[in-house]
Amino acid sequence: MHPVHAGNLQLYIDKINETFVDPFIIAIDASLGREEHIGLITLGEGPLKPGLGVKKKLPEVGAVHITGIVNSSSNSNHSILQTTRLYLIIQLADVIFNALNAQYINYYPKNYSLMVISYSCIQPLPAK
Repeated sequence: MHPVHAGNLQLYIDKINETFVDPFIIAIDASLGREEHIGLITLGEGPLKPGLGVKKKLPEVGAVHITGIVNSSSNSNHSILQTTRLYLIIQLADVIFNALNAQYINYYPKNYSLMVISYSCIQPLPAK
């Protein structure tokens, strides 16, 4: 699997929609927020609007979305991204993945297929 990024996001959305009938997509992304919210994880109903914090026009994706707040927003968001700690991003991604994986293992029938869609990577959940 290859990382999902701004340049191939639409390709992955199209591929998912071609492969699955009415897929339930959980979109996950890192986001910018208030200083006191760094490290928090948010859950929202409706599609993720990736690139919004850095004023990029990207396709919306997901029936629900999860974001990990990795840095504070400011007027110079392009430079903020370069000061974001990769360790925090990885920690938040691990927490989100482990939570989804735990729910998948405990609550979905064995024949149900679930794939976690992340803006930075696509990772299928392990088979039961």
